[in-house]
Amino acid sequence: MAEYSTDEAEFSRFDSSGSEDSLEVVEDESDVADVSVLSTLDQAKESAISRKRSFRRTSAAKSDVPPSKRTKVAHGTSTRVNVGGQQRVDEFPNEMLVMSNGKLVCQACSTEISKKKSIVASHVATQAHERNKAARLKAHERQQLVLKSFQDYQKRHCKDLVGTGLSPAVQDEKAVYRIEVVTEFLKAGVQLSNKLESKMDSLRPLLQSNKHQLTNSTHMAQYVPFVLETEKKKLLEEIKEAEWLSVIYDGSTRMGEALAIIVRFIDANWNIKQRLVRLHTLAKSLTGQQLARELITSLTKELALPSGKVVAGIRDGASVNTAAMELLRNTMYPQMNDIICSSHSLDNVGKRFKIDLLQTFCRWWISLFAHSPASRLQWHALTGRAVRSYSPTRWWSWWEVLSQLYAQFHHVLPF
Repeated sequence: MAEYSTDEAEFSRFDSSGSEDSLEVVEDESDVADVSVLSTLDQAKESAISRKRSFRRTSAAKSDVPPSKRTKVAHGTSTRVNVGGQQRVDEFPNEMLVMSNGKLVCQACSTEISKKKSIVASHVATQAHERNKAARLKAHERQQLVLKSFQDYQKRHCKDLVGTGLSPAVQDEKAVYRIEVVTEFLKAGVQLSNKLESKMDSLRPLLQSNKHQLTNSTHMAQYVPFVLETEKKKLLEEIKEAEWLSVIYDGSTRMGEALAIIVRFIDANWNIKQRLVRLHTLAKSLTGQQLARELITSLTKELALPSGKVVAGIRDGASVNTAAMELLRNTMYPQMNDIICSSHSLDNVGKRFKIDLLQTFCRWWISLFAHSPASRLQWHALTGRAVRSYSPTRWWSWWEVLSQLYAQFHHVLPF
């Protein structure tokens, strides 16, 4: 009998009975070869982030409820009367209920609810609705303050804003929404504009789904000066309530020369607050006099702090910081206490310990994991924890490595 073939497989001949049940499928030899080759190769190990995602059920689905426990409704016994949603809005005033596309929507909770009176009454009586309503009212008040501040900003900079798109011609609600978008991007540390790709421009279609039109990221970045001015005003209001405060300052050369100044104080409710008041990028490292000038400018001119309010200065033992502190105490802040960072001091003390064998072992240990991903995976499989890494710019990372070695030393020999 003749043989039949297709593109996918070859079929064997029928047996003498002619039955189709005896039809056998013979796989292509190339498929068999591919399977045999794959079985000889190592499979890539997936990371934890590539795990399969599953849906989390918040309540039992209908199929999970046994038929004996399901609620049965007799047909033809319903006494429901169809009532318009506007009637429910009128019956529950000040509850932020509105009609949208023929549906009853709670603006506070951003959810659609049934028009049945008992369900509406139950919804507005919940604590979640009260919290959402209070948050909505507070957000509205904040938006009004932002709008008033922006209008004042426009009046003070009316000449500078001509042709920028920030003129009073922009609708109030639209301007407030744009300011909120820029503020949230800055809080999250997301760059507004980029020559290659802007994340704001990529998210623009989603952000515009709130029925407020945005502009390109270059134009949106023009709101940054106003946002900065608003944040400075908030900072000044916070600092005014503090009776005393301390200043923390230091420089960094990791990603370029930069000076950071932080004030630390206690508010009226005895909560410890820390606020970054200046992050200044520089062309080169500062001298002691230059650092003292930057500190005096920030504390006296920008924050308008009286000399008696700054009671302490906290810094590390670098020579430039020491020189700046001496100038501050001899000129503007004679009552300032000079506090050297205890963590840096302890770290410097530890560097002088004579532990040559331990230091040699740790250097080899760090080098092993720094250049071998396979070693890191093997350590994680053995201990269930990722190995601590060392970084020259994080001086406490050496202690983290030693601490993990001490806690898991019984795994070192098996490893």
